[in-house]
Amino acid sequence: MLTMKNVSVQIQTPSGNKVLGTVWSTHMDLLIYVSEKMSTEGLCGSFDGNQTNDIVIRGTGTFPGYDSGDVVDATVPMSWR
Repeated sequence: MLTMKNVSVQIQTPSGNKVLGTVWSTHMDLLIYVSEKMSTEGLCGSFDGNQTNDIVIRGTGTFPGYDSGDVVDATVPMSWR
């Protein structure tokens, strides 16, 4: 059986963003750190500490069912494709 020690790689951009990847024998961990200086928007939110604008349909800023606690359906991720 082939055994492999874990291997880690870290990439840091001039803007302060970092990506840290570690490959283990059974899986891979990938951590992404976004600089607070950056303005972001995407499937996981806008990184502004406001949970009500996270997981929204692209271009609308709305999440159907957010207030009722519904499970996210395919509409949200498909809008960010």
